[in-house]
Amino acid sequence: MLYLIAALTLLLVAAWSALWMLSSYSMAFADCQGSFSLFAEQFRCRQPQLTVILGVSSLLLAALLLALRACIRSQVGRVERSE
Repeated sequence: MLYLIAALTLLLVAAWSALWMLSSYSMAFADCQGSFSLFAEQFRCRQPQLTVILGVSSLLLAALLLALRACIRSQVGRVERSE
C-alpha cells in the first residue's frame, strides 16, 4: 500500500510540475527571448528546464514504484500458491 501511495503522490508532483512548466514558460518567454537553458544567468530562464526534469523524474519514479509493487505482489502470490 505504501508503494501505491508514494506513486500517486509522485504522479501529483508530475502533474504539478507540468502546470508549473507551462506557467514559467509563458512568464519567462519575453524575458528570455524564447531561449531557455539550465545554465542561463537569470533563474527565470532556467525554470522551464528544471520543471521538465522534476516532472520526468517524478514520472519515472512513480512507474518504478508501481512496477516494484507489481513484482512484490506477484512474488507474494507465488509464495501463497506454493504453500
